[in-house]
Amino acid sequence: MNEALENASNATVVLQAELEELAKARKAAEEKVARLEEERKECNQLILQTDNLAHRLFPDSQTHAVKKVSARRTTQGQANLAVPWTP
Repeated sequence: MNEALENASNATVVLQAELEELAKARKAAEEKVARLEEERKECNQLILQTDNLAHRLFPDSQTHAVKKVSARRTTQGQANLAVPWTP
């Protein structure tokens, strides 16, 4: 009986240590996700700023690009020409 109690006690200690490690790993992952989210927001802001500057420098380029993309989508038989652009 004492041996079973000691084994259970040891198992509890091991499980608690594992839970602490998992909690630390989860916290680190959550912090990383938060950092990545902030970086994504910064990147999106830079993209918007770049787009605005490019549009100011080349005001006719957007009209030209829209025509070219629409023509390409039409030749490819894409049904919805208003879907967002992707690389």
